[in-house]
Amino acid sequence: MNKEFDLAVTAIWNKYGKYGMQKQEIAGLMKSGMENNSLSLRAVYNGMRMSLAMEFNEQENFTVEDIMDITGESREEVVKRIEEGIRMTMQGKWRRRKEARSSFRKECDSHGRNTTDADNPTVRGLL
Repeated sequence: MNKEFDLAVTAIWNKYGKYGMQKQEIAGLMKSGMENNSLSLRAVYNGMRMSLAMEFNEQENFTVEDIMDITGESREEVVKRIEEGIRMTMQGKWRRRKEARSSFRKECDSHGRNTTDADNPTVRGLL
């Protein structure tokens, strides 16, 4: 099609070719997405990255603009979803840490150990 299209196909093939993806297959899927669904090259490229990453358990990093292309959401909507995801993740981490501290304190108390011993690296790491 054009140089930008060829670069996008090559970028996906470079990462996912090891799973048997062929350049022609990638190009065909991308053309289909662009022609049959009226999607931009960027939207098809990022959507394919996201789908292949999930399929093959690979990590892909996306910018706010990439997510906007994939979902059709505004910048504000994407940022709000990202912030909510971060908030939920942090709440979960703090809740698990609090539960671990509580469990550790109960265990120490049941054995008559002091949980405030700042010289104990195990205690210091959990509290």
